[in-house]
Amino acid sequence: MAEAEAEAKSKRYRQTDRALTDRLHAASGLGLIAKNVRNVAVLRPEHLPTARQKDVALRLTAEALVLAVVAHDAARRAFGRADDACRVRPRGRATRRVITHAKLDGDAVVAAWLAERFLFAGDRVEVLFVPRVRAFGAYRAGDCIVDVGNTHDPAHLFFDHKPPAFLNRHDSCAARLVWDRLVQLGCPVERYRQLVDVVFAGDSVRARVGFNEQYAESKRTGFHKTLDDAKAAESTDAAVYRVVRRWINGLSRRMLAKTGGTGPTRDRG
Repeated sequence: MAEAEAEAKSKRYRQTDRALTDRLHAASGLGLIAKNVRNVAVLRPEHLPTARQKDVALRLTAEALVLAVVAHDAARRAFGRADDACRVRPRGRATRRVITHAKLDGDAVVAAWLAERFLFAGDRVEVLFVPRVRAFGAYRAGDCIVDVGNTHDPAHLFFDHKPPAFLNRHDSCAARLVWDRLVQLGCPVERYRQLVDVVFAGDSVRARVGFNEQYAESKRTGFHKTLDDAKAAESTDAAVYRVVRRWINGLSRRMLAKTGGTGPTRDRG
């Protein structure tokens, strides 16, 4: 019995040691890859690898790829798509992207919705929710960034109201900045003025003074009630956005039915 227990302990130790060694090798390999990438700019002809070195590099790369695919598949089976919580994809391949901050608030939701529906009307749009410090790290040319980034540059699709974009963050909100841009472009968004007003009231205590009744009603039965309920019921930013987006789409359809106007009426899911 004692020998069997000792052998079991030894086996567990060897497995633990092997796992630790594998992790160390993985870290070393990634470090070597990073170092070589940094050194690409200073390579000279005399640095060209030999045929044997090329073979070794290709073999190691193939092995790394196999391990990465296995790890990726195992993680997907265990946890699902890790990025489903931080993005809302369109049907089909996305052609444009809207980026806003994680831990959504009302300003981010409405700014992203306006950008998705009107700035990128007709495109397949993906909406991403990222930590504030990573907004520009996620940025690609042509993306729209709303309520994050501290930059207001409508020509380049940056819409944030926080310093240094504005000296005082209470002078505007991201939803209003996107809405103002859409008005300038001649988009049919006048009907959303009241929605933008209550979002501004929710984002700024100073602005709330001018919209106390509208904001109170929004908290009771309107946009902010929907947002609060979604945050209480859902566990991810993507799920919260989908719920509130459906509510805004419904509001849009009701307004269009009353006015007979034009605008986005189809829920993209």
